[in-house]
Amino acid sequence: MKVEELMRKIVITSSPDSSLSEAIDLLSNKDSGRVVITEGEELRGILSTRDVVKLFADLGYSIFNRRVREVMSDKVVTVSPKTHVEEAVRIMLSRRVGGLPVLDGKVIAGLFTEREIIKVVKNSDTPSLVDAFMTRDPIVADADLSLEEASKLMRDLGIRRIPLVKGDSLVGIITAADIVKYLRRYAERGERQDRAIAVGTRNPVFVSRYERVKRAAEIMESRRIGTLPVLERKIEGIITERDLLFSLIH
Repeated sequence: MKVEELMRKIVITSSPDSSLSEAIDLLSNKDSGRVVITEGEELRGILSTRDVVKLFADLGYSIFNRRVREVMSDKVVTVSPKTHVEEAVRIMLSRRVGGLPVLDGKVIAGLFTEREIIKVVKNSDTPSLVDAFMTRDPIVADADLSLEEASKLMRDLGIRRIPLVKGDSLVGIITAADIVKYLRRYAERGERQDRAIAVGTRNPVFVSRYERVKRAAEIMESRRIGTLPVLERKIEGIITERDLLFSLIH
């Protein structure tokens, strides 16, 4: 299977000189987690939810005064439409990126992301269990975690989601995408939230470690989410889109 069979053919773009507020609006409306940055027809960079959260951790609400070029990643890894999916997945894993612009020559033909892999795993016949690929002992935090603390944890540890607990009980989860959506609401309404749980999801859907990976992918696609806590009597791990990449090449 080749990238062109799965890639998103409609690519959301922004320019380096656009305001970060405009880019946040684009990011919050799409589940790809990234916006491709172009100047004319030239690829200039990529902006992800993680980039926005890192800046928010550094600057707080003054990020709305910034331009896209100050935040975007300008070293972009790309693939061609004819690249095999497994090769693209290996590139994503080795370069630690969640999305690859697809270039046909110099023309942007599409975007290939972790979300496309959810569909592949969902439609596969893999017998693998969540236990084999989940991220064990994930970083968790108390439900009273502040939004500022959550964004700094994500920045410092290079993570995109934090399960929130009360004792051994899972009560919520906050993701980089949640923070970006909140920032859009804040820009529109000026309603400020200081607690992570107020921005994230309360009582999130979860899976057992003995559930099939295929079933986890089905839940992710139907709920339009990129991570599932793995819960037994307490949280045992999380399974993410990135974990599904590993399951695919194994």
